[in-house]
Amino acid sequence: MANHGRKFARALALAALCLLLGGCATNVSTDKLYALPSLPAEYASLEAEINALLSDEAHIRLRPGELLNKELRIYALLRLGITDSAKIASFLRCSLSTVYNYRTRMRNRACIPKEEFEKRITEIGNSREKEGLQFPK
Repeated sequence: MANHGRKFARALALAALCLLLGGCATNVSTDKLYALPSLPAEYASLEAEINALLSDEAHIRLRPGELLNKELRIYALLRLGITDSAKIASFLRCSLSTVYNYRTRMRNRACIPKEEFEKRITEIGNSREKEGLQFPK
């Protein structure tokens, strides 16, 4: 039960982050949203860890000043255990087909078997949890 609570707390923390980064907050200017200094430590290496699972020509490359793009937002939610595409689409305010397309495209670009790709995504960062680092509650 405690593990479920931790996953939920992480999902809420990421939800707030994604809403801000997605421009969904109405009382904050876009300039301030994209001028954030960095992601929380547990997500800072997300891009590099996902790129390690992709073929060289398929690596995700963020634009200058961009913290997360749509692909990374979707896979950050998957990393937290939110696997329902409809929930992801609702949360990120995009269509269900957009989520399906991004997930399929990423699986097809993986350098590991397609069947293992999303399982490996959910394992990203587990070594940090085992080392005793605490995620926000």
